[in-house]
Amino acid sequence: MTDNRNPKFFYGYVIVAAAFFIMAINWGIFQIFGVFFVPLLAEFGWSRAMLSGASSLGYLLVGLFGIAAGIANDKLGPRVVFAVCGLFFGLGHLLMSQVNSVWQLYLFFGVVVGIGASAVDVVLLSTIARWFVRRRGLMSGVAKVGTGLGILIMPLVARVLISNYGWRTSYTVLGALSLVLIVLFAQLLRRDPNQMQQLPDGKQRTAVNSSNLVETGLSLREAINTKQFWIIFVTFL
Repeated sequence: MTDNRNPKFFYGYVIVAAAFFIMAINWGIFQIFGVFFVPLLAEFGWSRAMLSGASSLGYLLVGLFGIAAGIANDKLGPRVVFAVCGLFFGLGHLLMSQVNSVWQLYLFFGVVVGIGASAVDVVLLSTIARWFVRRRGLMSGVAKVGTGLGILIMPLVARVLISNYGWRTSYTVLGALSLVLIVLFAQLLRRDPNQMQQLPDGKQRTAVNSSNLVETGLSLREAINTKQFWIIFVTFL
């Protein structure tokens, strides 16, 4: 028998909205490290190369731990993964307000913040791909607009905070803000439509397809053997 009732609201749109705001907060705050260059240089007298090294380490760990985040997402789901990563991301920026030496800079930003930012694109875009098939590209693009918006707005916010309250207080405010908001929005995430008794794209559920939902896609071994995988790999590298 077929259930012809359409769901009142497709939860996939909530997934996209949550992804939009998480990307705006995460990438926006992650990218403001350069705004703190001048006050950090003025206070500690470190070289620009030394400061840039912490940022480079953060980006490296974003890539490496992105693999672990993807594996964890398959097993635990995006809500748990982002609750943990949100804690790392916010805690790293809170700890940055207490930096007094180079090793602390590399540990707090390069390692802790880097781990916290590792799940963003991997987990959110793969989750959206499970919720949408026909409009997958569109919805992924809508979510990624959050990245651009965050990178546009957050440096301006950081400059205002630094000018009025100093760089240490600014890191405290941004760390607390990111921790609370990312963990909060993470609670809206669901791994796939089946968790909400729905189907991708909000399609109708039938007695047949409701009991035979099989996830399709490529395994890691299969993906490695495609040229598309290596084109994307080289492009990001």
